[in-house]
Amino acid sequence: MVTPALSELIACSECNGQTTFGVRADAWFVCPAGHELHPDDVDLDGVTEWAVDPSGTLGYVTEPAYALACLTDTLDELDDADHQGWIDMATHDAFTASCDYVTAYDTGLRPYDTTEARRWFPRPHSHQISPNYPELADPRCPVPAEASKALAIVAEYLDDVATARTDEESAEAFDSLYIEAIAFTNAYQADDGDPSD
Repeated sequence: MVTPALSELIACSECNGQTTFGVRADAWFVCPAGHELHPDDVDLDGVTEWAVDPSGTLGYVTEPAYALACLTDTLDELDDADHQGWIDMATHDAFTASCDYVTAYDTGLRPYDTTEARRWFPRPHSHQISPNYPELADPRCPVPAEASKALAIVAEYLDDVATARTDEESAEAFDSLYIEAIAFTNAYQADDGDPSD
């Protein structure tokens, strides 16, 4: 398995982007030249969050709830796909969104706030990937059979996230989804012959 890395490292502007920031004991960030950055001053646009990798280097990742919203969208596309090319594309997009979620989770970010989760999941989804696409089990199909089975399980846990009624249920669903997302990304990489696996 490939260990997910930060989407991008945050470079020090005072060093003309030539150095990156590491976390300090007081929770500030500092570059090798001594330029400091307070966590509140990390300015990111869009749907990214700052995070620190295992080495203590500052970077950013896709916001986990947004990654799951993207995953939901790709599953909707997969439900509607009517030829193999669209199935392949939607499955690859689901792989990318799953990697984004796993990466954010690995850095400690959690979309556990039920209110925030509801913003990204305004209605329950009901994905029937395997029944709708029995040909995914065909060994001639470009989408790996094991990956399609794993993705169907991911879809079930996304439904659990969408229907969670308490913070505890949300936390359990997000944690379970993390485990199944890893299973899906591993199956996709292994069956797809990804050389980085």
